[in-house]
Amino acid sequence: MANFRGMILTTRGRNLLAKALSGTQLTFTKIKLGAGNIGNNNPENLTDLIDPKLTLPIQSIELTGDVTARLRFVLTNEGLQEGFFLSEIGVFAQDPQLGEILYSYTYATNPDFIPSSKSHGLS
Repeated sequence: MANFRGMILTTRGRNLLAKALSGTQLTFTKIKLGAGNIGNNNPENLTDLIDPKLTLPIQSIELTGDVTARLRFVLTNEGLQEGFFLSEIGVFAQDPQLGEILYSYTYATNPDFIPSSKSHGLS
């Protein structure tokens, strides 16, 4: 099973959070899943996933405390042409100056395989 690290705010995400604390509305836009290897990259400097594979809508947002939100999305492989090892997840948000940005990022040390929609079961 995948072992995802905690979500890391990107530099752009941290800047947007500061704007939100000053009154700008924080609007999350989508989730991306990818197969990238973080390697020597600093997650804070990313502006997109290393190897994006799938974009999913946010199903719901729940506030779980004064400074915590839980975003829910449904992972489906419908329309996915090629399977991949899910090793990275990105949360995107709307910045009033920059447009849509990678807000936060996490990566797995032991990724799970997401089969294509053409797969009909496991062998």
